[in-house]
Amino acid sequence: MDKISIEDIMHLYGIDAWGKHYFSVNEQGNLTVQATGGDSTGVIDVYQVIEELKNQGIQTPCLLRFPQILQRRVTKLGNVFTNAIEEFGYQGSYLPVFPIKVNQQQPVVQTLLSSGNAYHLGIEAGSKPELITALGQKVSEQALTICNGFKDQQYFDLASVGAAMGRNVIVVIEKPFELKYLLQLQNSGKPIPNIGFRIKLLAKGSGL
Repeated sequence: MDKISIEDIMHLYGIDAWGKHYFSVNEQGNLTVQATGGDSTGVIDVYQVIEELKNQGIQTPCLLRFPQILQRRVTKLGNVFTNAIEEFGYQGSYLPVFPIKVNQQQPVVQTLLSSGNAYHLGIEAGSKPELITALGQKVSEQALTICNGFKDQQYFDLASVGAAMGRNVIVVIEKPFELKYLLQLQNSGKPIPNIGFRIKLLAKGSGL
């Protein structure tokens, strides 16, 4: 049987497509991580890490986190938009949001928000539990808290709490019946969050 090359392994698992200079395969055929995305220094052999964990009596499966990758990706994304805004003289502002449904683990969320604080990174919530989690995070004053998903009166009440906290909350109205809850909130005298609208056009654009 022919010996499998490193290139074969990289192609088989598509590491070149998703690794982005952070993940690779070494000469032993082991997965490696370069958390800073730089040169060959600081390369971590994942197999050796697992073996060391076993020697310490830690059973697999286990979760390995690399917060440095999150930090670098958020910084790179923020810099790309900042440079584009300066290059093209855009007069608006860039306020990114992290959809918390993607990953709700506290270490991940906190790493992303702290890394994106300079860019006023906010959170997009799609349910009441996600909104509660979002309101419990520390963000900049300008950062957005976008409220999507199914909304009932409790959802609007939570959004009102966020507005009372001084958060930049935007409730996205998707269905006509949601306006009823908005009016009820207004009649109650509670703080009103900002309102956005999601509109589905009947006519299709040409793309030109």
